[in-house]
Amino acid sequence: RKMKFEAVGLNIKYRFLSYDEVHKHFRVAYFFKGIISTNDLMYEELTAEGDQTALETGFIFTQLINKLAISATVGLNEVVDQERWAKLAGPKYNGFESFNYSLSAGYLLFPRKYTSFNQPNFNIYCEILGSRGLDRNASFLDIAPAIQVIVRSNTKINVGYRFQVAGEMYRMASSGFVFSIEKTFLNVLKKR
Repeated sequence: RKMKFEAVGLNIKYRFLSYDEVHKHFRVAYFFKGIISTNDLMYEELTAEGDQTALETGFIFTQLINKLAISATVGLNEVVDQERWAKLAGPKYNGFESFNYSLSAGYLLFPRKYTSFNQPNFNIYCEILGSRGLDRNASFLDIAPAIQVIVRSNTKINVGYRFQVAGEMYRMASSGFVFSIEKTFLNVLKKR
C-alpha cells in the first residue's frame, strides 16, 4: 500500500582477458554481486537482484565475430538468511545455494558502417537463462528475446519479454516484460 526501501546492492565486473582484433574479440570477465535486502526468503529462485540478501560470483565469456556477439555467464549464488543458521536449520522449502547460467546471442542491425564510437547501436538478441538448486532439486529454464540500444559504447538500454519454458521452481514470476538501463564506467582502475 505504500513505497518502502527494499534492497541495495553492489555489482562489480573486472575483465581480465582480452583478445581483440578488427571486427572480432574474445573476452573473459569476473563478476561479483552483493545484495542486502529487507525481503523474507520466500521463493526457491535465488537471485542477487534484491529478492533476498545474497552474494553471487562467476565468469562472463564473450565472443564477437563481425556483427554477431555470443555471451555465456556461469555463477554461484549464496543466500545469506538468518533461517540458514537457525538451530533447526537446513534447507526447508527454500534452498540457499544455486548454480545460475545464461547463453545469449545478439546481432547488430545498425549502424551498417561505423564512422564513430559515438554512433548508437541497435541490436536484437535472445537469451537463455537458467538456474539449478545445489542444495535442493529445483530448476528453471527461461527464454528472453529483446531489442537493445547502446549509446556511446557505455550505456545499454534493453527492452524484452522473458518466459519460462521448463522447470518446477517456485518463483516470484515465471514471465514478464523486462526493461533495464546499464551504465559501464570504462578504465576506472588505470594501470600504473
